[in-house]
Amino acid sequence: MNIRIKTNRRLYIIVIFILSLIVSKAMALETDTHRTMNEYITRHNLNGFSLNDYLKSYTDMRDGIQNPVNNQEIWKWLKDGGKWEDVPSWYLSYLRSVNHFLNPLDDSGFSGIWDTGLLSGINAMEWATKEVGTQSPGGCYSWNDARNYYYTALTASNPNTRDNNFAETFRALGQVMHLVQDMSIPEHARNDGHLLLNDYEQWALRKINSATLSEYSDSAVSPKQPVYFIPDGSGHPLTISSLFDTNQYTSDNRNPAVTLRGSIGLSEFTNANFLSPDTILNAGFPYPDWSNMEEYEEADSGEVRVYQRKKTGVGSVLPIEHFVRERIYYDLLPSNMKYLGLRLDDKVYADYGQYLIPRAIGYSSQVLSYFFRGKLEIGLPEDGIYTFMPYESGINTAFGKEFKLTVKNMSDDEMTGGAVYLVLKYKRFDVDPYLAYINTIETPFTYQVISGGSGIAIPKESSVTLRFDLQNNPIPFWITDLTVQVVYYGQMGDEDKAVAVGFKDIREPTPFDWLNLSEACNNYDRNNPVWVDAIDGDPTIENVSTVIPEHFPYYCYAKHDCPMECRTQNSCAPNCSGCPADCCTQTCLASCPANDIYCSLWNIYANDLNQVCVKLSSPLDPKSATPGECSFEPDSVLPAGQILRIYVLSDEKYHAAISYVRLARDSNQCDKFVATDIRNADYDFTAWIYQTDSEPIQSCCPDMDPSCLDEYANGCYMAFYNQYAKVIGKVTSESLLSYRVAPFGNLSCDIGLLPE
Repeated sequence: MNIRIKTNRRLYIIVIFILSLIVSKAMALETDTHRTMNEYITRHNLNGFSLNDYLKSYTDMRDGIQNPVNNQEIWKWLKDGGKWEDVPSWYLSYLRSVNHFLNPLDDSGFSGIWDTGLLSGINAMEWATKEVGTQSPGGCYSWNDARNYYYTALTASNPNTRDNNFAETFRALGQVMHLVQDMSIPEHARNDGHLLLNDYEQWALRKINSATLSEYSDSAVSPKQPVYFIPDGSGHPLTISSLFDTNQYTSDNRNPAVTLRGSIGLSEFTNANFLSPDTILNAGFPYPDWSNMEEYEEADSGEVRVYQRKKTGVGSVLPIEHFVRERIYYDLLPSNMKYLGLRLDDKVYADYGQYLIPRAIGYSSQVLSYFFRGKLEIGLPEDGIYTFMPYESGINTAFGKEFKLTVKNMSDDEMTGGAVYLVLKYKRFDVDPYLAYINTIETPFTYQVISGGSGIAIPKESSVTLRFDLQNNPIPFWITDLTVQVVYYGQMGDEDKAVAVGFKDIREPTPFDWLNLSEACNNYDRNNPVWVDAIDGDPTIENVSTVIPEHFPYYCYAKHDCPMECRTQNSCAPNCSGCPADCCTQTCLASCPANDIYCSLWNIYANDLNQVCVKLSSPLDPKSATPGECSFEPDSVLPAGQILRIYVLSDEKYHAAISYVRLARDSNQCDKFVATDIRNADYDFTAWIYQTDSEPIQSCCPDMDPSCLDEYANGCYMAFYNQYAKVIGKVTSESLLSYRVAPFGNLSCDIGLLPE
């Protein structure tokens, strides 16, 4: 008994081995042709879609198809997918290939070796659209698997998970492209295992390469330009399934004329119009048929061959010069066996290829354009900032309220209901990265993913505002290199698990500072700045004037309400309309009567700011700081000499307005700001750009330390970064410009900092 079992097992192994050899020939889809075609499609702009441009514009893959994922460039993953659909490197080759056939007449797949059912498979459309994780053998690389890989890659916070799933995404798409290309092969559309014969694919392997594919480029002067599926608006939209079969040419509707429509599945076009070695004009397929065929002779290298051409007319869809070749015994066969005297050769396949290769390129390229059709354009919300947060007591807290942005649907389909996610990418620091030098610390990127809810609709060509709650997932302050992605996952057009994505590289967190300077006055002389403390109560004007006699009255007293002709430096103007005598000059201040309200035009006392209101908005539509409509209102007053700091995330420009009430610490009647009048200030600010941005300057840098001029003779690097500057002992933010010999802190000399 044991001997018999062992013998049967050996026999089983031998049979499987032989069958695998047969299958490898029967299903040999000449993987080099698929690899070449996938690479060509990936590298070119076809039908208005460029994968390279899409990746650069809508994802964080700055190098496009050259961007490496999981240690290999994207274009190579797509190219290799063209091979691995047949021969996975870790699995028995070609066992997947039994699922690469589709007869559109009855939606059947491969019927098995010699139609025995042995090694039969499901049809290619069903195989290509299997649910996630259900393809077997050889791994899971269906359309739905590709969608799932892409969604996982975009919304994962672990860098390795993202990288691995991006690689699987592009590999899976390469394999689906392979399946679509198979529908342009007559053997695969007509259930022909093409055993041991000179078939169309072997001809293609010999003739098709990257150079010859360029003949099928998208050129207006080329008769062989790619042909695409074109939705006709009558129930045949572009979907991944429709690239294979639209059920317009069926056993119940055997009309080959419908296969000329732009909205026809590729298997339908191929089945109705072309022959394969084992299906030459026999009863298994109604078309092509014998109608409109014309016999003719053709000399080739001294040999006379007889071909039959297919002419246009009833029952004939395409005119094909070399449609089929007659064997030497063709005329000897009876009429019911004439098909046995016909064969296909390289000239026939070349004429077939004029129609089939452009469709293989055009249809399989739409796998990419359809997969990546979901595009979102990210913009600022109405108030001009994404988010902000006050910097509390010098502590590195975080953005913890909400993140707002707008997204515009740039695709051709409606997004009628799906989940949205905010994906932030940044480098995080444990110390303040915005120092007065270029930070060269190698810091890994952090990914932060925040859900924005489900059931979100984004109409076509419309913008909506999305809000993401940061309460439980705050954004740290000390970050650089911040980028933003928005991911939509849900219903888009006819697809229920589509993915749309938008990407934006936004500015670094930028502090908006408001320093209560009422306790000090600046002469505002950039070359010789001098700060003088204002004194609560009664200042000694003479001493202050002695220090900076020319500048102090004009810049410190802030004569807001005096007409311009009254604002003289060192003289009284008794005749100025609207200015009482001796009240618009420094020398008149000491004699100001206690009850003279006009003397309060000059404020030289410390004041606290109360009812502070900050309004952040877009510079294109600036808003004033109106109580009750504030972006931020501090809980307490801002004392004299203290800083109000708010960190802002925006694009290049933002507008900040502030209103407040000044409250004097002293009751001196000459201080106008005893009254609770509201003061307003409005500013446009430039958000910080990347801390480590640099670009070479061809000419020598200006305003540099002379000791460095020789080193800058060939130009230098201009680096933008941020610094905190001290103002009367308080640290405020300033955007500064530095010139360096080399980027990123490789310095041979330090020339200091220059104001922007």
